[in-house]
Amino acid sequence: MLNPRIAAMRPYTFDRKRQLFSGLERPVTADLTIGEPQHDPDPRVVEILSQYAPESVGRYPKTKQESYLTEAIIQSNIESKKLSSSIREAQVLAGCGSGELIYSFASACLDPSKPYVLIPNPAYQVYSAATDFAGGIPYFFDLRSDNDFQPDFSAIPKEILEKTSLCYLNSPNNPCAVCYSAETLREVVVLARRYGFAVASDECYAEIYFSQRPASILEVCAALDGTTEFSHVVAFDTLSKRSSLPGLRSGSMVGDERLVANYLKMRFAERKVLANNVQRASAFAWTNFEDVRRNRQLYREKVEVFSRAFSGIDLPLRIPSGTFYVWLDISSLTTDDEVFALELAQATGILTFPGSYFSVASERGNPAAGFIRMALIDTLESTRSSMAILAEYLRGYRDRRS
Repeated sequence: MLNPRIAAMRPYTFDRKRQLFSGLERPVTADLTIGEPQHDPDPRVVEILSQYAPESVGRYPKTKQESYLTEAIIQSNIESKKLSSSIREAQVLAGCGSGELIYSFASACLDPSKPYVLIPNPAYQVYSAATDFAGGIPYFFDLRSDNDFQPDFSAIPKEILEKTSLCYLNSPNNPCAVCYSAETLREVVVLARRYGFAVASDECYAEIYFSQRPASILEVCAALDGTTEFSHVVAFDTLSKRSSLPGLRSGSMVGDERLVANYLKMRFAERKVLANNVQRASAFAWTNFEDVRRNRQLYREKVEVFSRAFSGIDLPLRIPSGTFYVWLDISSLTTDDEVFALELAQATGILTFPGSYFSVASERGNPAAGFIRMALIDTLESTRSSMAILAEYLRGYRDRRS
């Protein structure tokens, strides 16, 4: 009666965090664990939702999105990913947030004769959960500081690649807050075509960057092929991060027409579709590039606050190149990031995520041990306050432990 795969699941990242801080006796002064954007969304989104609500509740939405939403997603991808050629409607599918699309994509791709799914480590836990429920075998490739958190695909054995159906990527990367190079993305595309597996490129933070726009796997494919066929590749995006609309639950997948069509066939049974007024609001938000620039500037200012507050601290400091996270290396202070996060919360009321919660241990150990993740989603004023408190705590950390 009960699916045994659920019992075998690793505890979810946020549930582990909740348990860690459940006995905290002091008030929380800043919660830096939640990756939920807090910027005010464009008020026109709510106006559109209200305007089209009456006509939306009385009819089913189409299994595939309306053409106006398709065109908006195409326009957004061409503009933001600097594509010189158009994208066909058959290469586009909207969904209930990128997480839902990414999760179900494993079931649509997994060939039982090729059971392996390549997953970054550390990573968003949905990749491994999706693999488990699709009946796949996860193969974790470590992201380590000595390689600037870039994947090393050359370390994956040929016998694994020959039996791989899917590879998950995430750039800009959560939790490591780095962008993959175009060379890294090109390498995985070439491997996918050589060994016949799909690449699911999670680009939900693609519009949040600070010095240089990150490469999209779509533009890497276009440069490689001279076309926008995107063979073996699908990129996933969402309005949650770029437009501060997490509650809208609106995402997209764009890529190889064969992979999109195969996923759509599965959706006819699943029926996970967007309400029509959500589609109207989404179409507006996908092409609201000014709002995206506004959000990016706000995150840039908060990264600068972090950089100033932590200057002079004796830690290997890495300034984020993308996302709204900071991946802070505390390994010179302690390798027990869980104990560190709890002690920090008890001393200051600031909640941070133990890095090891995002990864699994390998023969080389846990690649995220000795890191903490902080989300810079609060107001600029609150960010200044929490970063100042945290920096002061770190300055005195060794003295308190001696």
